Amino acid sequence: MSTSHVAIPAPPPQVLGGFELIKKLGRGAMGTVYLARQQTLDRLVALKVLAPHLAENEQLIGRFQREARASARLNHPHIVQGIDVGQDRESGLWYFAMEYVDGPTLWSVLKDAGRIPERRAAEIVLAIAQALECAEKNGIVHRDIKPDNILLTRLGEPKLADLGLAKVLADDATATQSGIAVGTPHYMAPEQVRGETDRLDVRCDIYSLGCTFYHLLSGQTPFEGKAATLIMTQHLSAQPVPIRQLAPEVSDGCARVLARMMEKSRRARFQSAAELVAALGQLLAPAAESPVQEPRRTPPSIRAVRGRPGRSAIRLEPSSRRLPERVARREPEFRPPNLLRGIMTDLAVLVVVLGVLGGGAYYAYREGLLGFLHLPPPNLSKDAPREAPPAAPEPSAAKLPQPLPPLEVEPESVPAPEPIEFEQADGN
Repeated sequence: MSTSHVAIPAPPPQVLGGFELIKKLGRGAMGTVYLARQQTLDRLVALKVLAPHLAENEQLIGRFQREARASARLNHPHIVQGIDVGQDRESGLWYFAMEYVDGPTLWSVLKDAGRIPERRAAEIVLAIAQALECAEKNGIVHRDIKPDNILLTRLGEPKLADLGLAKVLADDATATQSGIAVGTPHYMAPEQVRGETDRLDVRCDIYSLGCTFYHLLSGQTPFEGKAATLIMTQHLSAQPVPIRQLAPEVSDGCARVLARMMEKSRRARFQSAAELVAALGQLLAPAAESPVQEPRRTPPSIRAVRGRPGRSAIRLEPSSRRLPERVARREPEFRPPNLLRGIMTDLAVLVVVLGVLGGGAYYAYREGLLGFLHLPPPNLSKDAPREAPPAAPEPSAAKLPQPLPPLEVEPESVPAPEPIEFEQADGN
């Protein structure tokens, strides 16, 4: 009966390349991460040690070195800073020293809390978007944004880590072969699923960050499946459940930003990390304002005051609202009225009025509206000949009355008067 012996890797030495190992922090596919102390500067660092059985794989060693160089090129408060990379002479182990973050990963926080409130989730995503903006300016694409690669400090500041899949756009050497999907299935962009590794840019990181944002708000990944291929296929054609169905408390603005981050087409997403930073900053701006608002200063009302003819003034009446104490009250300056200007204004008004009245009277005269004057309307045409006024008729000779003919009276026989007889009375 033969017994098979399994080779157990020997533990690393206590000192590796000038770094004293203190304790193990975690283990991944490529190696183990230790908490170590840099002896030369006496500071704590996170030391990633490549697994011994991978030390002969030149492709993995190249990827290990690329991660270190990419981290060293990016100097940003939300990116884990690279410190040193090398191979220990005695053990032959490859190591990568980086900034030590004294806090958990975002994945462990999600595992305990289930979901994260909208504002806190937006703050984390904004910090990582700022880190992507720095990477974009240096021509680096992360290609593996997910909660596992986001660390939180003791004060809650997020930091982007694990640039193992990062691609430097300026390099011609292909880190991965074209047609091979790279990334984590739950957070991969459609172009990553299609294997378009030579066409990846910051927009694929924006999509992965959108999937992470979706996970923070809802407590679950956008797509689920038993096999990685099934999950990756859904990134190509399926639409995730609307975020407000899973988390009704999410605001409309946040849902719109998230939907644009997770667009299937690269042209429909945010076209740069700076554009995403601006949208997230605007989303957080209303909540960032102070709840105590300074009272508005209401301008005084203005009322014109008319006095004697030729004088005018403007009176400033204070508003009924109380002005804040920090605003100095100013009394309106007194300006004497301009007497000459008032007189000229009144004369101009008088001239206009007289002109209007005179014009109306002339028009009435011309149209013959003033019939009681018995004046014919004048003919003011320039071409009309001027006619002489009609001559006055000569007075006709007055007809004197003719003398009456003498009255001829025919003599008639006039009877002679009869004699009057008087009776004589007695005694007379």
